[in-house]
Amino acid sequence: MVTDRRKRRALSPVLATEHYLEAELERCDATALFLLDDGEVVASMVRDGERFDREGALRLAMGVTPDDRDLYAHVLDVAGKSMLFASIGARVRSVRAVERSIDRIFKA
Repeated sequence: MVTDRRKRRALSPVLATEHYLEAELERCDATALFLLDDGEVVASMVRDGERFDREGALRLAMGVTPDDRDLYAHVLDVAGKSMLFASIGARVRSVRAVERSIDRIFKA
């Protein structure tokens, strides 16, 4: 029997992506996860106790603001568009799994 592991559901792809990033953040040691499209933050999730405003997060994810934290950035193919996925502080378990999941969210 197939089970649904999602804790929350959302009709909006952006909100669904935020929920997904929250779950992904729980599975890794990253401080924050961001999905960007044309320099705009589409969805983000920041670990409790960390402070990032959207503009500061955007500058950090784009590598504009010098910071001592590790930045891992990848270009993802999401519903036929190239989007930038960034994790700050640590890597996610599988970038390809993130790409498949976010692509599935945006195609639904």
